[in-house]
Parts: sequence; structure tokens; C-alpha cells
Amino acid sequence: MRWFRLLGVFIFAFILYQLNWTQVGIVFQEIRWPLLVSAILLIPFLVVIKATRWYFLVQQQGINYSYRNAVVTYLCGLYLGFITPGRLGDLVKAYYLNREAGAPLASSFANVIFDRLLDLFLLISIGTAALVYFFYSVLSFW
Repeated sequence: MRWFRLLGVFIFAFILYQLNWTQVGIVFQEIRWPLLVSAILLIPFLVVIKATRWYFLVQQQGINYSYRNAVVTYLCGLYLGFITPGRLGDLVKAYYLNREAGAPLASSFANVIFDRLLDLFLLISIGTAALVYFFYSVLSFW
């Protein structure tokens, strides 16, 4: 697993090398800093909420897995999801669940897939609410 960390560092260095730094400077001048800072400050809360949700899904399956291990495993999956196409890093959660808790691989994968489906459901719900809000605000304008 150590090579995954090194892979992430090399990919990050390659991306930094490929950047057009003049363009980056222009973008940085246009950033709304209060919004960026508040978004960055909210990331740990989002990770804790999603890791806790995944922990509860694991517990609902009757798998004995500690909260600490669930958070660490979730963070590993998140990291690998950032450096792999299609966020395949989430599948590492199934691997760790199988290896560390002895859960069957099929139920571990089902757990991860269900977690992703919950993310999709939440995204669709928020998108629908935003569309309804948008259309009501546009219709009330006319």
C-alpha cells in the first residue's frame, strides 16, 4: 500500500509541473476568499458525517468494526478515490472490511455500492430541491 502514497505524490508533482502558473495567478485574483475558506473548513465535517454514515451501514450488516477503523478506512478510500478514475478508491473500503473484520467480500462490496447509492440519492434530492426553488423563484419573478 505504500506505493499508493508515492503514486499520489508523483501524480500531484506532475500536475504541478504541467500547470500554467500565469493562468493560476489570474484565477487566484478572482477567487472569493471567504467562500473558499468556508468551503475548506466544512470539508472535515463532511468527511466525518460520511464516515459515520458508512460506519452505521457496516453496523447494520452486523459486522464488528470499530468507529476508528471505519473513519481511517473511509479516509483511505477517499484518498485512493481522488487518484483513480471513476473514484474506484471507494472499493478499497470493501477490501479493508473483508481483511480486517472478516466480512464476506460480497457483503463488503454491497455495503460500498449502497453507500454510493445513498450519495447519488442525496445528490438527486438536493438537485431536485434546487430546481424547484429555481423554478418557483423564476415563476414568481414573472
